[in-house]
Amino acid sequence: MFIVSPCEYVNRIVSTYKIQIPYSKRSKTPVSLFKDQIADKIKPERVNILIDISNKKRLAYLNSKLGKYLDVIVESNSSTNSLYEGISDNYIRLMIRAGNLSKGQRLRVRVISLTNSVLITKPIN
Repeated sequence: MFIVSPCEYVNRIVSTYKIQIPYSKRSKTPVSLFKDQIADKIKPERVNILIDISNKKRLAYLNSKLGKYLDVIVESNSSTNSLYEGISDNYIRLMIRAGNLSKGQRLRVRVISLTNSVLITKPIN
């Protein structure tokens, strides 16, 4: 049997979002009877390692969208007048730099930059 460590597994899979939850022992389950359980103080360290890997993979995924075109729906106007919040058809939250958009409006945008882990886009004509 080939066993892959959680870190190797997370690095292999393609996903934009991952949730890391430390295992907690549940009585009366087969796993609770295993010997050599991982110490409670080690679990948070491992979760932090997995979070770091996930964050790096998400950033790499967002970087892969630079220069690409996405179909989006405008969700709201941000606190900055010329920026709108939107979501792409593949569920990427992003900002749209534009003059006058309406909530619920659908449009095609081009990704122009990545700032603080947020894609910045502009509408195409």
